[in-house]
Amino acid sequence: MVRGLVTVPWKMQYLLERIKLLFTFLNLQIKHIYREANGLADFLASFAVKSEQYTVFSANTTLPSIGRLIMQQDVY
Repeated sequence: MVRGLVTVPWKMQYLLERIKLLFTFLNLQIKHIYREANGLADFLASFAVKSEQYTVFSANTTLPSIGRLIMQQDVY
């Protein structure tokens, strides 16, 4: 069970347990962030869908100007 909400298929149980162990060991967390609070991720997802080529942004300075603006406005 994942937080008591969903039954995990037995084939995935081992993998899920390993992932949970890694999260505990590495002190990681998963959090849901609404689209409105993470505009850059939304922008990049839309950009990828519309793009006809493979693009890598290696730093925020390589983002399109609208992407940099959105990043500055994102709520942390």
